[in-house]
Amino acid sequence: MEQKIRKALATSAKLEVDAGAISITQNLFDVGLMSFACVQLMMRLEELFDIEFPDESLKKSTFETIASITQNLKGLGANYSVRFLLCSLLPRGFQNQACNGVRVRNQ
Repeated sequence: MEQKIRKALATSAKLEVDAGAISITQNLFDVGLMSFACVQLMMRLEELFDIEFPDESLKKSTFETIASITQNLKGLGANYSVRFLLCSLLPRGFQNQACNGVRVRNQ
């Protein structure tokens, strides 16, 4: 997981330092992460991990360090498969309200 996060940082975050040299607790905003690049990073992480950050995760602290990103991704993944199954069973009109952050692929 950490390697994928570092790859996303290297390609999307436009940091002032090499993504491989950053400690997991170093503040990414202190090494050049800007708000627009943070949005690009978020979208790249969503793509890499096939998740969607829920609205309550869209805050600076979520993307502040590699450790905080990892923690948030694990938190999303911990309930993801159960939530995916439950949300895929709901009618489409209820999915928007109940399934925030879960990508449901309806057929």
